[in-house]
Amino acid sequence: MRKKHLIIFLALTVVAVAVSLFFIFRNEAPEPVYIEKPVDKSVYMGSSKSVEERVEALLSQMTLDEKIGQMLQVERASITPEEISQYNIGSVLSGGGSWPNGSGETNGPQDWLDMVTEYQNYALKTRLGIPILYAVDAVHGHNNVVGATIFPHNIGLGATGDLELVERIGHAVAKEVASTGIHWTFAPMIGVPQNYRWGRT
Repeated sequence: MRKKHLIIFLALTVVAVAVSLFFIFRNEAPEPVYIEKPVDKSVYMGSSKSVEERVEALLSQMTLDEKIGQMLQVERASITPEEISQYNIGSVLSGGGSWPNGSGETNGPQDWLDMVTEYQNYALKTRLGIPILYAVDAVHGHNNVVGATIFPHNIGLGATGDLELVERIGHAVAKEVASTGIHWTFAPMIGVPQNYRWGRT
């Protein structure tokens, strides 16, 4: 009986190794099979439950791929709106020079709003309908956008010694950023520079 089990085990091992080697040498992985599960959005999309209950209701329905995708922030130039849906991406960032359509020619506030809205619409098409967080590096003004107000950098604002002025500037930048559909800017920030003359100090 033991000998029979050993032969079956060895035979299965040989088959598994053969299949693995086949895909390795073909330089392809087998296509994953996903089963679309129905989603109950009634709790996490509703407002009648506590935040903890809503979070638990959402997390309990997420696949591993969805959880991984939600933890990623991808630079806009590296991802299309369609890929937001495909990979369940949680956040998109426009770094310096990352304009709508990759072109400085279409770089006004409406162009930005249209671009962010398109990314958002693809996020909402996913199974769970989780919106993205769109981020931009607007530390002293929405500087990627043509026509935005640009203020002195942190080192210059700090030199004024005027806390009220700095707060008013923060509000002005926030309004300009929000008008383009963006939810998150990396400001204010505390820089720990190697050279104190760096602008973000």
